Amino acid sequence: MLRKRRNCREAVPYRIKIFCELEDIDEVSIGHAIIARAVFVGPKESVREMYELMRM
Repeated sequence: MLRKRRNCREAVPYRIKIFCELEDIDEVSIGHAIIARAVFVGPKESVREMYELMRM
């Protein structure tokens, strides 16, 4: 049986917790959000923030 894949991209940034709780989401693309945030806080802090959000 074929199953439709559902992905979340770019608009997700720091609302990752909401998307992680959805059962029918197969993939969440966070790369763009990390790079965009890194412009303001630096790459190390940007990755750290996203990592912490995903652990919650």
